[in-house]
Amino acid sequence: MKALRGQGRLAKLLAAFSILVAVFAVYFPGLNGPFVFDDEIHIRSDPEIRMSVLNAQSLANAIFLEDGSLTARPIAKISLAFNYFLSVGTAGAFGYKLTNLAIHLLNTSMVYWFSFLLLVQYCARSPAINKNTLHWTALLVAALWALHPLHLTTVLYVVQRMTSLATFFVLAGLIFFIHGRRRIQEKKRLGYAFMAVGAIGGSVLGLACKENAVVLLPLMLVIESIFFNIKAESSSDRNKLILFYSLTVVMPAIMLSLWLIFQPDFILDAYLAREFTLIERLLTEARVLWIYVGLLFFPDAKRFALFHDDIPISTGFFDPWTTSLAILSIFSVILLAILARRRYPFFSFAVLWFLVGHSIESSVIGLEIAHEHRNYLPDIGILLAAGYGLTAVALRFQKYVRYAITLAPVLTLGFITHTMAYTWASEEGIIESLARHHPDSARGQYMLAELYAEKKQDFDNALLHYRKAAKMAPHETGYIVKSVITAAKIDTGFGKYTQAASYTAENSDLIGHQLKNKPVTPSTLHILEQLTNCTNQSTELCKQIYPNMKSWYTAVVQNQHIDNKVRRNFIVYLFNLGTERPDLNLSLEAAKWGMKFEPSNPVYGIMEANVYLLRGDLEMAEDQLKMVAKNFADELTDEMRKDTAVLVREIYLRKSKLRTPPNYPK
Repeated sequence: MKALRGQGRLAKLLAAFSILVAVFAVYFPGLNGPFVFDDEIHIRSDPEIRMSVLNAQSLANAIFLEDGSLTARPIAKISLAFNYFLSVGTAGAFGYKLTNLAIHLLNTSMVYWFSFLLLVQYCARSPAINKNTLHWTALLVAALWALHPLHLTTVLYVVQRMTSLATFFVLAGLIFFIHGRRRIQEKKRLGYAFMAVGAIGGSVLGLACKENAVVLLPLMLVIESIFFNIKAESSSDRNKLILFYSLTVVMPAIMLSLWLIFQPDFILDAYLAREFTLIERLLTEARVLWIYVGLLFFPDAKRFALFHDDIPISTGFFDPWTTSLAILSIFSVILLAILARRRYPFFSFAVLWFLVGHSIESSVIGLEIAHEHRNYLPDIGILLAAGYGLTAVALRFQKYVRYAITLAPVLTLGFITHTMAYTWASEEGIIESLARHHPDSARGQYMLAELYAEKKQDFDNALLHYRKAAKMAPHETGYIVKSVITAAKIDTGFGKYTQAASYTAENSDLIGHQLKNKPVTPSTLHILEQLTNCTNQSTELCKQIYPNMKSWYTAVVQNQHIDNKVRRNFIVYLFNLGTERPDLNLSLEAAKWGMKFEPSNPVYGIMEANVYLLRGDLEMAEDQLKMVAKNFADELTDEMRKDTAVLVREIYLRKSKLRTPPNYPK
């Protein structure tokens, strides 16, 4: 008997190892793929993660901002900084994606462990399946989850490491919680300690990776309501459990709700740069949730994409009509899940876990409408129910039929994900697949235009797709900017489009109007920031677009919808643009804009003094620095004091030369 048990244990270990090897093999073709989209902003253009030397100061630089405050998502930032150090920069994404895959493999193990604990708890109350099959069922759930193509972007889209790391800590916290809850059920010591460590440790560490890790707390209630029975506990433990959930779930929820009531701009400000309202997003998300479920159960490779910005916005309850159907279906399923939680616990768990898992990113927060990586954690509940159902069905058949029932979906998912990983092996593959299968995606058209412009140097086709993108997403002023820049390139001899000059003239004023009066999206800001490469270049293109840059940057500075940090950056861009051209009137105007919007910031006074110095007006420069020293003594940072000292020394040297007799030999 011991030998048989040993053989069974070995078989399970081999099966677990085989799953991990299969996952690695399935994803391997995509590891040589490129950085994409937000990777450019959060990795390649992020100075905070550029750790060239491994020491305490470098680690501090990765997680602390200039003002000494802790950056958002510090654990994720540190992991990216280590990748930067080990990969010697950001020239290639292989090391970053390999790390993402390692985290995914680790999470696969966590999904197995988590599923096994819930299955054990369920079978202790209602032994519906043989206890010997629990390990195999948990392995099946882990395999389905690890190989599902809906999770591919979380692995191969580097910046989504924040999602996978947050999921790891959420699962770790819930595993601690389940262990603690079972100890209370079995009248063992330290049960509440385990639960507290899981709730606090998991949520805090998860939040250090991504904010949606806060769903750990309500997910504890989902597990409690489905797999445990608080009424069966002693009155003492029942009161303690009620107190525990009150402190860890109810009180934080009340405090967060009150804070949002008194700080509504935290939610509403995000919509200033969106083409939809809060109500429209909520209506649309009802349809999006069903799209996610469709992708989960019907994983057609053509339906997956890096972006899903081709999903129409719901502008009313019946516009489109599927909105009302989606909302009513969700409420019906929730009601059914609550009523059936004792008779069909895995169905109830799947519904409640999925909806709670999406409660942050698919509700009121003004994020983009849809992304596949948002399903990385929520899908676990549905796949646990699916794995349990497949096992229950398979046990009714003979051995080989049983294998076919359980292995067929695993192999199918692995094949689809492997095929998609090949697509992700190159930038061309990602872009062309997106543009082909999602022709109404503005992002897809924009990325295709970028491919034509940067890789193929085909500016005529690039302009065609930039214009398509701009027509599909008129709120993205950056797409029109790219159209104008490309038309200017054609006008300077890089293409054949004969109306390039008139196109540039027609749209330049439109861009300026939108940048000044309408919300500016993060994508548009990033596109405008890319133009700073022209600040100190004297190419024909840069000469031609200089008036446009000057006009557009000035428009952004005057925009009432942007925050001070963005405005500060564009004031600096304007200042540098003026000093490099030189156009000192522009630099002086930039400094005065700064003083208007941030009169308490001394950096603008120093910038103004710099302009006077460059003009040769030494008295004005000296008076300006004296004013700064007098009025902003407490606000000056060490860096500002250094800049001031440099200017003072330069003024002194220039004054000394002016006092030299004209004929005195130099």
